[in-house]
Amino acid sequence: MSIRIERAHARDLTKVKRLWKAMIGDYQQLSDGLWEVREPGEAWARRHQQYLDWINDAGGVVFLALDTDTEEIIGYAALHFVLSGATFDLGESYGEIETLAVLPTERGRGVGAALINACRRELDRREVEYMALETLASNTGALRLYERAGFQPFMVRLVRRVNDDES
Repeated sequence: MSIRIERAHARDLTKVKRLWKAMIGDYQQLSDGLWEVREPGEAWARRHQQYLDWINDAGGVVFLALDTDTEEIIGYAALHFVLSGATFDLGESYGEIETLAVLPTERGRGVGAALINACRRELDRREVEYMALETLASNTGALRLYERAGFQPFMVRLVRRVNDDES
């Protein structure tokens, strides 16, 4: 199998809906009931609108990974350009990989790495020095991929329910 990475247009976004929904299903399993995950349709409606906004206002890009034999979309990455905060000097802006989704049958074949590299090249072209991403702490497969791609732990996000009396 050979992979081709293409930049998505707004009209292409509905083609990644099934990948998004599969990722939401993964999150439901990985969160093991500890964290509420939105219903896939609602989650998609929210994210789809963000993708449209990013593409239309040049606030981000979406890359598609296609199997060159079948022309099937087997993965995608959404890269959002974020203004740097006040504390850490990450340049004027940095790239946040908001979504990296690969069909379960295609994982371990270099699709995720190819998408990360496409994001890296886009940021390099724009002279953006840093990129970041988040995943669930329990998503060990994704964490291995990200570490192999050179990502390092930076900040730790801790979450709790406000009305949880157990603490």
